Amino acid sequence: MIDSALVLILSTQAGNELSAHALYESLADWAARLGLTGTAAYCRASADEELGHKRQTLDFLRDYADEDFPQPAMDDRYLRPNGVVEACTAIWDAETTNYDQWNAVAQKASELRDMAVENFAQAMVDGQVKSVSQVTDILRYARIAGTDPAAMLSFDTFMAGQVPA
Repeated sequence: MIDSALVLILSTQAGNELSAHALYESLADWAARLGLTGTAAYCRASADEELGHKRQTLDFLRDYADEDFPQPAMDDRYLRPNGVVEACTAIWDAETTNYDQWNAVAQKASELRDMAVENFAQAMVDGQVKSVSQVTDILRYARIAGTDPAAMLSFDTFMAGQVPA
């Protein structure tokens, strides 16, 4: 079964995923209020994805931990940004933090020679690599768009194209 240190790290990471979910939900609400429907759709889809990561992590713990595990705690990441650059920076911060955290889980599992946890964490890292690449492009585009109304429409169309099919 899973070492208790890994159980705690995985439970904490489930909380990080839940916090990212809350951030994306708040940004979806913010974007919808501004009429940025493509951005809102992207954020809603990403919120669902983050909630799925939390569920995958808790399911993994239920399947492999031989002890009760602490329920994940969530940071309150509700955000009303002052523009798309601030919003996209928050997204980038959340995704890169999750990437770093999943790498730390994989490293700790490797040190403890727990192949099941290491493989699970590495699969999550692989997904985060794609997410970080995508949000890096999004942040770059947001910085170009700035606050120009015409550029914002173009940005929103770009964001609509980022929603997974």
